[in-house]
Amino acid sequence: MLYASKVAKDNGLDNVKLIYGDTTSPDDVAKLPDDYFDVILSQRGPNMNEFLVKKLKEEGIFIQEYVGHFDVYPLKEIFGRRNYSPYDFYGVEAIICRYAEIELFPVSIKEYFYNEYYADIEHLKSYLVQQQGANLSNWRLPNRPYEEDLDRVSLELYAKYNMTSKGIRLMRHRNIFVFRKTRVSYYPVDSIKLFKHQP
Repeated sequence: MLYASKVAKDNGLDNVKLIYGDTTSPDDVAKLPDDYFDVILSQRGPNMNEFLVKKLKEEGIFIQEYVGHFDVYPLKEIFGRRNYSPYDFYGVEAIICRYAEIELFPVSIKEYFYNEYYADIEHLKSYLVQQQGANLSNWRLPNRPYEEDLDRVSLELYAKYNMTSKGIRLMRHRNIFVFRKTRVSYYPVDSIKLFKHQP
């Protein structure tokens, strides 16, 4: 909240209203006006839900970013901590089906790979320590943060294979979903009109 206030102030935005709350809580979401927002953006969470979608205007846009399956995959591979199976609940079909139930229709789905660069091995180590295992752990297993005694050899090996003229490369992966709030007829029965037979 403090960071958001600072960003607004630094950019000279004086027409911004910040509200702190839990989007999974019906009571917190009820504080927002219904059918009000033209665009809702979620960067890596929270997900849209049946309470929050009521706040989006009809034909309004919902944009969501997900961390992709292959985020920092080469790093995890060398550290011996790669995911043992895909995150199926992040699959395109699963997300489309889940949001269709609350009348969000997919407009665009794009996948992006990009690189981050770290000046040297100590710079990369500092980032991994700061992340406290987020980039080295499988969320389904106990957290495994970077440990110098156990992980230094793997870190040096990774740095050796991924050093470039820009620095040590770290591959990132993101999926960007854009949905529109609209009524979607998925089955013929959705559009069937019933008429009473007149003799």
